Amino acid sequence: MEDNLKNQNLEELSIVWLDAVSDDLQTQARLRSIINYLRIFHDIDACVDYIDSVKNEKIYFIVSSTLDESIIPLIHDHSQIVSIYVLGENKGGHEQWAKIYKKVQPICTDNDSLFVKLTKNVKLSMNESMPMSICNVHVETKNKSIRDLSKENCTFFWFQLLIETLLRMPQTSSAKSDLLDLCRQHYDGNKEELSKINEFERYYCCEQAIWWYTRDSFLYRQLNNAFRTENIDIIFKFRFFIIDLDKQLCAMHNNYLKLLQTYSNELTVYRGQRIPVEELERLKHNIGGFISMNTFLSTTTDREIALIYAGDGSDRPTHESVLFEITIDLNALSTDKPFVNIKDLSYFNGTIQQTAFK
Repeated sequence: MEDNLKNQNLEELSIVWLDAVSDDLQTQARLRSIINYLRIFHDIDACVDYIDSVKNEKIYFIVSSTLDESIIPLIHDHSQIVSIYVLGENKGGHEQWAKIYKKVQPICTDNDSLFVKLTKNVKLSMNESMPMSICNVHVETKNKSIRDLSKENCTFFWFQLLIETLLRMPQTSSAKSDLLDLCRQHYDGNKEELSKINEFERYYCCEQAIWWYTRDSFLYRQLNNAFRTENIDIIFKFRFFIIDLDKQLCAMHNNYLKLLQTYSNELTVYRGQRIPVEELERLKHNIGGFISMNTFLSTTTDREIALIYAGDGSDRPTHESVLFEITIDLNALSTDKPFVNIKDLSYFNGTIQQTAFK
């Protein structure tokens, strides 16, 4: 696997850049500081073929204004295309063009405006990344029962078993080395992320697991994508960090729970995000079933803040703004599913009251 890491995308996001001349190394470096995985094409057919081949990523597409009218109609409706950025002079008529093709962003007349828009949109997209499994407990037809038992439900329970098995593995120095080797190979040439990897190697300790997970870096992006795609190989490489993160949550859970129980028997938390309409339909058809958030879930006790993260519905019809409201019975809890207030432990120390769940 290691030999092919440079050609794999271990994050959910990628950039595809189509331009007759796009060999500016400085611009490439700045783009990779926003999204690590960058593919550059000079030929329209090769570019379209590549986009067709991508099945499980979100692509931010950049094209020069000299080529936009040729390729945008060919790729706009691909589900993997998130946003399209036209870079170059405003030739006039761009606003009308953007009305026809909703994913086309306002034209970027220079690189700086491109970087600003791309950074903003990536931050919004990161909030959508909450991998989940749905377990349907309803039996509607014999065929559906068989399908759920063999695929969806088995996957649901398999993932729970995988994580519990990893958490029982002993911590070793080789486990940390495996993780660092993986990250250095994947981020080869990305100075910003390599700097964070070096910082992690020098200064990380197990008491900082939450701090590192809440930081936008190689850890959060790769681990969440591995959970989302259920990539066993990558999840196993992260076993060192997953164990530390779980231990820190468990160590704090009991004291936090006792504090909450002095005030109430329930805790209500919220999470707002945009989700694909297909995912929403799956949830609607599984009312009464189980949902597993296949990640370390971050929530807030402030409903208004969660609504801000949910957005205003402007991404319809492809995405819907959703507010998750989670009510927890504090007297009927499983001790192996901890949750804690990480307000003073996260990278964003003290700015937002967050509750993190395993």
